[in-house]
Amino acid sequence: EDLGQRVAFLADWRDHGTPAVFWLPGFFFPQSFLTGVLQNYARQYRIEIDALKWDETVMASNRYEEAPESGCYITGLYLEGAAWNPSTKAL
Repeated sequence: EDLGQRVAFLADWRDHGTPAVFWLPGFFFPQSFLTGVLQNYARQYRIEIDALKWDETVMASNRYEEAPESGCYITGLYLEGAAWNPSTKAL
């Protein structure tokens, strides 16, 4: 099932262009994708990549029609031993 989802995600990317939301578990090595996101941000704002740090925001939805102006939307993260409370936005 996972392999089929990966192939479908990548085929959709190939056929319809860059997605608005990336399925992070669909990448073999997601760290390289995240490094690419940092590099794009650094180039866009002319900042040294070593000066950047991650800032995450849990969004209310994982369905978006357009990508953010900078950074990216991701989906597919899971918690073990904890649960996300959407009303308090805390673990």
